Amino acid sequence: MEEFKLGSTDKLKIENTVQDALNSMGASVGMPVRVFDIAASKDVNIYSVVFDEIENKDVLACSFVDEDAEDERVIFIGRNMDSTPKRKRFLAAHELGHHLLHENLCRDGFVFYKYKDRGEDSDGALAAADDGNEELHDDMDVELQADYFARTILMPEPLFKEKASLCGCDVETLSDTFGAPKFAVVARLEEFGLGD
Repeated sequence: MEEFKLGSTDKLKIENTVQDALNSMGASVGMPVRVFDIAASKDVNIYSVVFDEIENKDVLACSFVDEDAEDERVIFIGRNMDSTPKRKRFLAAHELGHHLLHENLCRDGFVFYKYKDRGEDSDGALAAADDGNEELHDDMDVELQADYFARTILMPEPLFKEKASLCGCDVETLSDTFGAPKFAVVARLEEFGLGD
């Protein structure tokens, strides 16, 4: 599991933000959760882009507020990476988490990057960059919060627990049901003390 832990106050704040985002879709949330539609309902635009193969070869996704485009809230998901659709859904949810949880940082010129790390079954390296001077820094709290947001919105608690009990906590089945990568399903099972 993660070396750093979120406190119960952080989790409650994130869960409330997720519930608000799900409520914005009304009865049409659907399964798997339509994270791209939720982003649109929150005025966050998601674009599929090709990151520069040399300078940004390990970037999977990033999010920021584009001051040159009337403060458009933006998420870029790399299409030149070998990411699966499930991984791209997680990346979109993670970056949406930054916009909804860390809007003050986004508006202060920060660009959040998600980097490729240990392959498709990991949550990648965690880093945020200040757009002003491009200095990378580790802010584990905001990255862990965005990861928790992504897991929570893709796999809402009551539905996740119900489906997990029906399939005997089978990771592959839950991954397919929720359209979430296996590493996220495993983390969600661990959060609820389910599975192995």
